[in-house]
Amino acid sequence: MLRYLLITFLQRSPNLLVVVVGLLFAIVRWRRHPIVSSLTLVALVLYPIKLFAFAAINYWLPSLHDSMNLSYAAINNLYIVFHVLNDIGFSIVLLILVIAAFSKRQTTSPAI
Repeated sequence: MLRYLLITFLQRSPNLLVVVVGLLFAIVRWRRHPIVSSLTLVALVLYPIKLFAFAAINYWLPSLHDSMNLSYAAINNLYIVFHVLNDIGFSIVLLILVIAAFSKRQTTSPAI
């Protein structure tokens, strides 16, 4: 399992590098924009957690075929459900980042 998780993280290493840079940037900007930085930190910490959780699920799911005597069709349906949940998790991360990007903006009056 460790080998599978390492390969998964290696495949996602460009994204994880962007996450690390984003975390560092949010920490550096914390004093100037604490709310935006905290939202960014939450989103960028959730992403690797989601990545690890769904990689573990994808590794564990085929073993259900033997241990619970599930059919291939049932396993396929479980894959579909978990991939949809994975996409929902990624959408939540993106939503938090978008909220952080648009929060605490100054409103300006239109120039006439």
